[in-house]
Amino acid sequence: MQTEGMELEIIINPKMNDDGDAIIQLETAANAAIMPTVPRKCFLPVKSCSDLLLIKSDIYSLQHGQLVINKNRMFETTPVIKLGDHFKKIQQFQKRFKKIPKILELDHLMVE
Repeated sequence: MQTEGMELEIIINPKMNDDGDAIIQLETAANAAIMPTVPRKCFLPVKSCSDLLLIKSDIYSLQHGQLVINKNRMFETTPVIKLGDHFKKIQQFQKRFKKIPKILELDHLMVE
């Protein structure tokens, strides 16, 4: 690792840009590179605004550099959060969530 790069699989992700042009986004899975050395509680990927809402909520806190689930949460798992198309971009998320709601007891949230 110190002398050579890592061989990570390239993910081809066809998308449309804001102008409506078809583009191909090339990605690598960052978690494939860090998971062998970083425990899951230190790394929680944020790929969407739904994920962002979850980690900014009262469900998690940061303690000694680790994300920790609030001990007062009734459920052992995190809630299913699916924000609709009006939340795809961070600007849309910030416009609609001036303040992050308390979701400690939430089980599911789906917004269309």
